[in-house]
Amino acid sequence: MVDALRPQQAVPAAVGRTATNGYVDWPAIIVGTVLATAVAFVLNTFGAAIGLSVMSPFERDGGVGTGFLIAVGLWIMWVTVSSVMVGAYVAGRMRKRAQDATSHEGEVRDGVHGVTVWAASLLLTGFIVASGLDTAARSGAEAISGGGGQGMTDGGTGAAEDYALNKLLRLPPEAAASAPQGQAAEGRQALLDEFGAILAATTLRGDGDIAADDKAYMTASIAARTGLDEQQATARVEELAASYRQTLVAAQEAAEAARVASVVSAFLLAASLLIAAAGAWWAAGTGGTHRDEETVLSFFGRRA
Repeated sequence: MVDALRPQQAVPAAVGRTATNGYVDWPAIIVGTVLATAVAFVLNTFGAAIGLSVMSPFERDGGVGTGFLIAVGLWIMWVTVSSVMVGAYVAGRMRKRAQDATSHEGEVRDGVHGVTVWAASLLLTGFIVASGLDTAARSGAEAISGGGGQGMTDGGTGAAEDYALNKLLRLPPEAAASAPQGQAAEGRQALLDEFGAILAATTLRGDGDIAADDKAYMTASIAARTGLDEQQATARVEELAASYRQTLVAAQEAAEAARVASVVSAFLLAASLLIAAAGAWWAAGTGGTHRDEETVLSFFGRRA
């Protein structure tokens, strides 16, 4: 009864967030995520302008050289890590500190907020990239369908291959001048389709060499079609075979270079993401320390 009659002392309200309000400060995470994504977008745009955000395995695109590959890898890593660390620092600095937490527990919660910014920025960036790829794919499909396949022949071969096949059946100048109108085109497409099928079978074999019986058939057809002697017709077939072999070898080398480039890019991206996660933890903890110590950054300080 005596204790009940004693005046109760006022308990000061705790400054900051308590455990009953939850440990996750989503507004701080959202702000950090948006900032990290924006910084990454700006840096990637700048990198694309100077050629560091895109790595090409083809020599004509300037994407060769060990030094260039190292520069691209370092740029990708720097953009990924720095953008995430900026967002994580802001999230840690803006997070409301729970007064019921120890110093170590506060550092852990700050770090978790930084890693959450890292994860959320990855999801947002992945969504943006996927949307961009989908738009590009749709535009490309519409361009191809709208063009009506004008760059392809009826047999489905490319322009260079179509030119090479037509060159096989080209009449000598004197024969072309004396041939009746329309005779030069008679049966031509049928032979082109047959020759295209021979090249397609050669591609499937993967060796790049036209079979001997196919060469003999092509030589006889060219000689009968153009009036050339056997030696001249054979020379045309051998020229086509050598050119086609070089084309297949170049295509295989380009495919291998693209495969290596994709593996290297994936490894660099994975390493960058792991480093960025560690950096996000550290940056968020640094931001939380600056928040608790009320550190004033000269860059953001007031000017007299």
